[in-house]
Amino acid sequence: MAQIISFSDFMQQKDFFVEEAIKEKIFIYPTDTIYGIGAVANEENILKISQIKKREIKKLISIIVPDFNYSSLVEGCKKYHISQDVLQEQLAKYHGVTWIFSENEPGMRILKHDFQQFVKVLNLPFLTTSVNLSGNIPATSIDTVEKSIFEQVDYCIDA
Repeated sequence: MAQIISFSDFMQQKDFFVEEAIKEKIFIYPTDTIYGIGAVANEENILKISQIKKREIKKLISIIVPDFNYSSLVEGCKKYHISQDVLQEQLAKYHGVTWIFSENEPGMRILKHDFQQFVKVLNLPFLTTSVNLSGNIPATSIDTVEKSIFEQVDYCIDA
């Protein structure tokens, strides 16, 4: 069962939660638009989250990258001739932006939400997908997170 923590407490204790993330804990967290479910990006956590959401394992899960200097983001920009300025302009216009360079690679996301600062401190790519059973409506508050999901994660950050 998820431990609920306020967003302000989460940010005040972010070093502790960085360690928890490294230990492969699963989080429900606020994003720029809806609540997400995620963890440090690795194959085991992709499998866990896919099982929790009852979604196909083959379906790619996007990642929140620490910042614009994340190596895969920089490489994607070079490969597809996109300038960093263009990406930063898009982020300035929208709530958050996901860049998809190839349909065979996960989208790389930067949030316009303070949760992005946690990922920056973590300095690892962080899985991000909506917190709902596959095909259902995404949660816009922790009150609307399905109980079956809530029972299978470690932390729920309440904004």
